[in-house]
Amino acid sequence: MASVAASSRYAKSLLQLAQQNNVLELVNADIKGISVALTSAEFVDFIKSPIINADKKVSVINALFAGKVNPLTLSFLNLLATKRRESLLSGITASFQEQYNAMRNIIKAEVVTAAGLDETLRQQVYDLIKQVNNSEVEVVEKVDAKIIGGFILNIGSKQYDNSVLRSLQAIKNKLSTN
Repeated sequence: MASVAASSRYAKSLLQLAQQNNVLELVNADIKGISVALTSAEFVDFIKSPIINADKKVSVINALFAGKVNPLTLSFLNLLATKRRESLLSGITASFQEQYNAMRNIIKAEVVTAAGLDETLRQQVYDLIKQVNNSEVEVVEKVDAKIIGGFILNIGSKQYDNSVLRSLQAIKNKLSTN
């Protein structure tokens, strides 16, 4: 719980600094890129390793990110390493994105289909969600062949399940009760 609170505070501080320095969009793009880097097991092991000293982590962070991210983002990463808080990086990036989305009134939606969406359908889904919710939308697509067909749409805590799998389960339940 303490790490969640600390991650949130660090994210809020970075968000405010980026806003004050008029580099919010650049820092947001950097944070998204760092989130991608955090999918690498080797990078996560390096970041979380208590054996590697702070100076070594700072030099590796500089080698990886210098010239590729905004100087504010790089300074922030170096601060985390120096203060031995780099293990919070995953939580900080997630919290930053949540706070950024809340500030910009961007909602996150997840669309699960049996096969990927083509560009036309993707745009229709995006436009519909944007219109219904009257806000910007960040759509995450997932493919799950188990749903057979149709789609499952998750927006916040709401789920709209129009999958063939759910329809078949409903028919099965109806037949078993009769």
